[in-house]
Amino acid sequence: MKKTVFILILFITAFSNARSQEGCTYLLLKAGPVYESAWTGTVGVDLNTKYHNSAELSFSYYKADQKSYDNLLVGMFYKPVLARSRNTTFKFRLGSHIGTDNSDFILSALGGIEFLQSLAPGFDLIISNTSGYYFWARNHWRVSAEFGFRISL
Repeated sequence: MKKTVFILILFITAFSNARSQEGCTYLLLKAGPVYESAWTGTVGVDLNTKYHNSAELSFSYYKADQKSYDNLLVGMFYKPVLARSRNTTFKFRLGSHIGTDNSDFILSALGGIEFLQSLAPGFDLIISNTSGYYFWARNHWRVSAEFGFRISL
């Protein structure tokens, strides 16, 4: 099954007439693991700026497996392009989250990287990493890897 999905994605990418960064607003849907037994899910809006850079406004949910601990977070990121080709974009992520864990206020300083691969016009695959320090949270240092899609609006 994994080989079939990989071959399908490879086929769509190779033979589609897709162009990276076409359009101006995207909806982001991502989820993935966080170091030390936790998960995160993100829904957001990606707004393109000049020269294929972008700004992201996102809502994230963090859930620790063993401690029954969760966070609701709102984030802002600036994402300048590091490298770009026709269907592939590699970006740096710099931003912060604010939110709550239902008892305390949480603030964070974050950085990371993001890889975008255009699969079809207006539909991109996202692989991103975010690392940072969360003030007033139980798990201060967090490193996450998220996988998902970006859909043109």
